[in-house]
Parts: sequence; structure tokens; C-alpha cells
Amino acid sequence: YISQGLDLGCECYNAAIATIEPSTGQILIYAPNRDVTEIDDARVNGDIDQLNEINQPGSSLKPAIYLTWMDVLGRHPMSTFWDTSPLPIEGTSVSIVNPRGGSGTEGLITAWSGMGGSQNVPAFRAALEAGVDNVIQMAKNLGITTLDQYVDPTFRAHEEVSYGPSIATGGANIRAIDMAYMEATLANMGTM
Repeated sequence: YISQGLDLGCECYNAAIATIEPSTGQILIYAPNRDVTEIDDARVNGDIDQLNEINQPGSSLKPAIYLTWMDVLGRHPMSTFWDTSPLPIEGTSVSIVNPRGGSGTEGLITAWSGMGGSQNVPAFRAALEAGVDNVIQMAKNLGITTLDQYVDPTFRAHEEVSYGPSIATGGANIRAIDMAYMEATLANMGTM
């Protein structure tokens, strides 16, 4: 697929993919780079295993956020949030952008709708209400190995890494292979 994209003019010089069989945990596909032999082109960096590199997960961590919220607070998919921004937090106001056009708010929505629409405000609220430390523990239970308060998996600045509710919108340090394990664990009804 990467070659097809390049042939069509995509300027995507690198990619990685991992596929895990949920029922067995067996890694079916492990392609850590577009071309592991391409080490001379800095855009490709073929000698770097992109599946083990630390990256921000974007919205892909949201299932763990909502699962934590439901587990800790006894909520369910039809429980509701106010999808409004700015959001007052501890005497300040935080503006959160949702990944859609329009007014930026949908009012009262269900967790089901928030997760299905990858809405940032409800995910942020879920992380805030459930507690970030609980979110981190749930993520670990699902296979994420790089999340700890005050520990930087890139080994650059441990003290500066303190996760807050923005963990719900990509503010975390996670390996792609861990995300594949998390998704396989969810697909296998919570068994890794």
C-alpha cells in the first residue's frame, strides 16, 4: 500500500504496521518501516523500528479513556457529557477543538456518540472525571507499556512528563506496537 501511495504522488516516506490476532496474541504482520534496507534516505530511516518508537497516539487511546470512565464511575455507553468548549477547569478556561466543523459544540451527548465521533471534549471530560492515574492504569492493563507519571520513555526529561486529561486527545508517549496490543486486547474482550 505504501508503494501505491508513493506511485500516486503521496509524499509519505515512511510507515509501519502491526497486526495481532486477538484470540491468540500472535503477531501476524510486523512491518516496522517502509524499507528496512533504506538507511541512506533520512526521510525513510529504514534502520529505525517505527513500531517501537515513542509517538503521540492521537485519538486512538480514546477507547481506553472511555473504558476507564465506565469502569471507575459505573457509567455506560448511554451516559451523557456536555460537549461544550471552553471548559472551566480549576479557575481557568480550557478551549478544546473537536475534529469537526460547525459551532464546536453538540450540547448533551452520550459517551457512545462521543467515542463514535471521536469527540475531544467528552474524551477530555471522561479522563478528567475518571482520573488520569486510573486511565494510565487501565492503559497498562490493556498492554500500554510506556505510560508512567514523571517518567519520560524518551529518557530526555523525566520530571517534566506529567500527564493530565489531555492524555485523551493524544497528549501521551506510546509505542505503536503497544497500541496494536491494546486494540487486540479490546477485541478479545479484555484478555491479552
